[in-house]
Amino acid sequence: MKSIFLFFSLLIASASFAHTNHTLDSIGVKEVNGQYFILHKVEKGEGLYAISRRYNVSVEDIEKANPEAKSGLKLGEVLLIPTIVKKETPKEEVILHTVKPGETLYAISKLYNVSVDQIKIKNQLSSNNLTVGQELVIKGTKPKEVKEHVENYGGEEKPPVTKPKEETPAVKELPGKYEYNSITGEVKESGFAVVAVNEIMNQERSFCLHPTAPIGTIIMVTNVQTNKSVFVRVVGKPDALEPQVIMKLSKAAGERLGIGENDRVSVRLNYAK
Repeated sequence: MKSIFLFFSLLIASASFAHTNHTLDSIGVKEVNGQYFILHKVEKGEGLYAISRRYNVSVEDIEKANPEAKSGLKLGEVLLIPTIVKKETPKEEVILHTVKPGETLYAISKLYNVSVDQIKIKNQLSSNNLTVGQELVIKGTKPKEVKEHVENYGGEEKPPVTKPKEETPAVKELPGKYEYNSITGEVKESGFAVVAVNEIMNQERSFCLHPTAPIGTIIMVTNVQTNKSVFVRVVGKPDALEPQVIMKLSKAAGERLGIGENDRVSVRLNYAK
């Protein structure tokens, strides 16, 4: 995901010297074989060079994604603008088992439909002996923070193991609402978005009002229900927001996401801070 924020940063930097009549705009995002593309509709008088400057990509990359563009552009034609946004790798499922009185490796292997050898290799066991309260990894990788237990060896307690001091995580997270990574500068938000046709902003462009993101920030907004995405530019802050509403969209941005004027739709936001 770090690459997406480099992409956003380049967009923001190029936008600082772009003419106001060439405001960054897109009609959506399309995925092709794991690669994401911004969809751009060709306007009157536009050429490949101007479009490449707008999105900060090379003419060669645009032609590679759109071979027909080499022979010229047509008014209203939709181009695929390559980006470096990639899918997030799904998290591996983790299964832990705490040994109960009387349990054996064979019984546990049958419970989870794995072999005894698989459990022994996964947990670096040199024998089949188990201890009540012992925690076994059945699938995945054992988390750094696990439930502590006391192992009993002939009536004597095993001395506690001193754990190394844990570093403060780089990610500050509020579950289901806001996540910020101080290393990559990545911001993720989730909540509801509404279309605000009465707010002061150009309703014909992909604009938005956001309470904390600086004006000019480019945000990737995804409709959770339809998985449609669009890039929008922050042009101001809303006067007020209803509970759990995290942004107000222009009419054009709402239409591209499939959000009506009276809708309150769950969205995900990705942008660089």
